Amino acid sequence: MKSGKVWILISLSALAACRTPQMSSEVQAAKLAADKARSEAIEVKAPIAAEAEFNSAQAFYDKASEDFNAGSEADVIANYGEAASGFLEAVEIALESRMEAEDAIIEADRAIERSERIVEDAISSVTGGQ
Repeated sequence: MKSGKVWILISLSALAACRTPQMSSEVQAAKLAADKARSEAIEVKAPIAAEAEFNSAQAFYDKASEDFNAGSEADVIANYGEAASGFLEAVEIALESRMEAEDAIIEADRAIERSERIVEDAISSVTGGQ
């Protein structure tokens, strides 16, 4: 009886292997590029700073996964490529936004310092330098 159960398990494993599409090296490379770009985008907070671009790239990424299950390799590669490009665009936008924010903070700090000097000068002139 044990050999019957083993045979069923082997048969089910073989059937599952036949139904699971295998990735070609081109698809693997395209997916790897998209995965790396997506990870970088998430790391720099692109889903927040470049929401539209990130979501568009994510839609291509999701479509590539759907196409993979349908077996359309050319579409999979194209969609992973679009996803990678979109994620990298989102990274660039997020980094530009970050730099602009950092510049704004530096300028605000300078303005605060100028204001503090003006206040100190005003107090000094009112009190007669005491």
